[in-house]
Amino acid sequence: MPESRSGDANAIDQAPAAERGSPRAGAGTLASHKGGASHERIGTPRTAATIGNGSDRAADAFLRQWPSPTGGVLVVLGAPGTNDYRRDFDRTAAFWIDAATRSSLPHRLLQPQPDSGRRLRELLREIAEHDRAAAPSADDRPNGRATSTLWLVLIGHGTFDGRTARFNLAGPDVSAEELAGWLEPIGRPQVVVCGFSCSGAFLPKLSAPGRVVVSATKSGTEHLYSRFGRFFAEAVTTSEGDLDKDGRTSVWEAFLAASRRTERFYRSQGRLATEHPLLDDNGDGQGVRAAWFDGLYPRENLAVQGPLDGIAAHQVHLVAPPKHSTLSNEQRSARQRLESELRALRAKRSRMTEADYLDALERIFLQLADVYAAADVATTPR
Repeated sequence: MPESRSGDANAIDQAPAAERGSPRAGAGTLASHKGGASHERIGTPRTAATIGNGSDRAADAFLRQWPSPTGGVLVVLGAPGTNDYRRDFDRTAAFWIDAATRSSLPHRLLQPQPDSGRRLRELLREIAEHDRAAAPSADDRPNGRATSTLWLVLIGHGTFDGRTARFNLAGPDVSAEELAGWLEPIGRPQVVVCGFSCSGAFLPKLSAPGRVVVSATKSGTEHLYSRFGRFFAEAVTTSEGDLDKDGRTSVWEAFLAASRRTERFYRSQGRLATEHPLLDDNGDGQGVRAAWFDGLYPRENLAVQGPLDGIAAHQVHLVAPPKHSTLSNEQRSARQRLESELRALRAKRSRMTEADYLDALERIFLQLADVYAAADVATTPR
């Protein structure tokens, strides 16, 4: 497969469509995918290079901080195939590592290595063991379940043969079924970001209660290079994705913002879109697309069966202002309930009088204000 015309990541966006598939899309590319690409860190910020040296020492440092009341971020770089892809993947990873550093979250970057799959499996197993062994506390483990979030971010290429979807690693690839099995014992909320081609086939396998799954494509057949992963990383780690302008960017907001940016990219290039991102947060394995929503909320008269995703994902933030991070579990539950009521209210606005709608809207906003006021009082030094 020809490389992009320049070392800049934007060159990938401008290259002819035939050049941007997964490195395994055509015959004769397997050697390039597995062994032909350089694994040196090209243009990677110091944070990523320091954390991502693939050593057991880095893994030990990550695990010493686990379990953490604030959760943790695990970023996995797949086999890039070419130096241009590697530059793009490094830039995407840097957004996650920098954001985790700013938020004081435990974080680890797994660089492409022949044993990447084994390292990922063992690291997830050790996280599960740490969670089981940790003494429960009233604040972090109501009913014995941790409330802080594990973020697993997969950056690279994927493949799908019609039956099995795989994330391409420098060594043996990992299938959707294998990854689901590795995650299942971890007793805490999880956000799994599949920012790679063919990742839509991962979503139904990974979908589970208490887990938000984001995929760059709607199916395993969308096999060309994916831009959504980079767009999502930028949205979730910066104010770019803060659609409701409340000073924090949720996973839901980042998904919507990145999906719409992906759509704009293809439209501006006059090209047929080859990726249609999905998000699942209710465990039904179906997922939703950003095109079904206006702003943050479902389009009126949307013909979709069953509950829509997005409510749980709107409660999860990688970077949050201090006043939001000080909410107790009870206050978080109250906020989630009120924001769900707000979403339902907006959906039925057309069937209400203006006065009734504004009265209901005021009631919800006043209750939200009470939640944040109570959090401020609880954390104010006496």
